[in-house]
Amino acid sequence: MKEGTLYNILIGITIVAIIGLLILIFTTPSEESFTELYFEDHANLPSTILIGKTHNFSFSIHNLEQETTSYEYSVYIVEEDGVTLLVDSSSIKLKNEETATIKESFTIEDLFTTAKVVVELNTGEEIHFWITEQ
Repeated sequence: MKEGTLYNILIGITIVAIIGLLILIFTTPSEESFTELYFEDHANLPSTILIGKTHNFSFSIHNLEQETTSYEYSVYIVEEDGVTLLVDSSSIKLKNEETATIKESFTIEDLFTTAKVVVELNTGEEIHFWITEQ
């Protein structure tokens, strides 16, 4: 075989390999699957609580799982002594890239020192903020 022919075959194989690699790179989804859970207006979350007064906040769930996902969420308050108060528990189904904002309100009737307001998803995500009695 002539040296020029062998050289052309090697160039052809290299071009085919590069094209195959480029097709593989650009057709393989590179996005990771995950869920965003965050508080809306996080700078204005209630921090000092008046006993018997209703306090509001909202949180958002953003589905980036690459498929429709059903979320179960729980909102609860854990006081410093371990007493837990369930605020809300529900479920929601979100399509991929869909976001839902959920409004919550709570009223604490008993005296406490410090407590943690927790939002927890069945997928393992959790967010919280701290409150104290005024």
